[in-house]
Amino acid sequence: TTSQPVNIFVFPKPSTPTITAHHDTLTSSAAHFNQWYMNGVALVGDTNQVCIASNFGATYTVKVTYPLSECSATSAAFVGVPERSPVLSASS
Repeated sequence: TTSQPVNIFVFPKPSTPTITAHHDTLTSSAAHFNQWYMNGVALVGDTNQVCIASNFGATYTVKVTYPLSECSATSAAFVGVPERSPVLSASS
């Protein structure tokens, strides 16, 4: 019996994104495939590299998911956004 060849595709896991904040503007280190979350709930339609923080006491994360593989990585939590902050970064 002859077996048919099988194609195996290996997709790498995306790098864990980081969040940088400047005032109320949050920026993901990933240029594409972002989904922003506030307090663990997806912000519907908020899939760009930049997110405007609307709740200064909330916890924000960003999840990067590669569309073909569904492999994903989530940032460390970014807690609160000071109204007049200098440039800040989330820490792991």
